[in-house]
Amino acid sequence: MITSEILTTYFILWKLNSNIPPSPDPRAGVQQLEGFLSTMKSHLDSGIMKESHTFLKGDEGYVITGDISDENLIDMINVYYPFVTFEVHKTLPTIKTIESAINAAKRIAGQS
Repeated sequence: MITSEILTTYFILWKLNSNIPPSPDPRAGVQQLEGFLSTMKSHLDSGIMKESHTFLKGDEGYVITGDISDENLIDMINVYYPFVTFEVHKTLPTIKTIESAINAAKRIAGQS
């Protein structure tokens, strides 16, 4: 049986997990930060992340993904666990939402 992947865009709020203390070795902390930032840059360069922004307070922000599968989304966010927490929102293009709302209104009005 052949299954096709459904690709979706996600809006993700992220926040650094402040319950994890920093490394006691500053050099290890630098290596960890470089690893995270390198991974994020890789996700941006590959298109998995379409946009990534940090809020001015610095410990949280948001990501908009490219069109990816649920499985690729899980792979992406698991790389940052447990140091970052996520609130993930699956999105629909606004034009599809408009069409759906109009169709629903027409059905309710008996115009379908």
